Amino acid sequence: MYLPVLKMEPVHNKYILTGIFLLLNINILWGQGVQFDHYGVDDGISQSIILCIFQDSEGYMWFGTQDGLNKFDGYSFESYLFDPFDTTTISNSWIFDITEDDNGLLWIGTKGGLNKFDKKTGLFTRIRISDSYSSDNANFIYGITSDSTNIYVNHPPMLSVINFNTGSIESHTNTFERDRALYDVGFSIITDSKGLIWIGSLNGLSSFDLQTKQFINYTHSRSDPGTISDNHIT
Repeated sequence: MYLPVLKMEPVHNKYILTGIFLLLNINILWGQGVQFDHYGVDDGISQSIILCIFQDSEGYMWFGTQDGLNKFDGYSFESYLFDPFDTTTISNSWIFDITEDDNGLLWIGTKGGLNKFDKKTGLFTRIRISDSYSSDNANFIYGITSDSTNIYVNHPPMLSVINFNTGSIESHTNTFERDRALYDVGFSIITDSKGLIWIGSLNGLSSFDLQTKQFINYTHSRSDPGTISDNHIT
């Protein structure tokens, strides 16, 4: 009886060396982990408490702080601060939120109202939103977002819709009780794929239908485990 003999092809040294090289590099990369760069006031940012972050259509990073708006190009910071003697500066240095419209203009929500910023000229335009209420927090713009037509402004219990091409403004008042308190952090606002606007507040979560102009509110109930876990929506 003859047993079959398997013929082994010679393994070239270059393949062995390539395999060893790949294994060594995988081990090196695995051991390195994640590395962080740290930026603070000494590096040029105006203030170290970051309230919002936004990347614009050109790739620049924008950081809203408790004392200034900051542009970061990957190397250095440029800061924009309120100047009481210059109406073309931002209306307040406390920045809650940032978004961008399809024309490349930035919209910034602050403790002192809404601002539109032209990156080409470096000038701010202060946008006045008529408010049927007269209260201390009427100018607190806690959250903003955008789509291809509008800017959506969250200043609870109001939602304002601004057509950034025509400048028209519609304001809608939710049934939530008017909150007279002032807060140091923002309340989120987003648009979903079905055309609903979702709005955070201290009183619960809301959705707003752009077609029917109606709010639906979601609030916490201790007796109902199927409700949202808390009314403070950040």
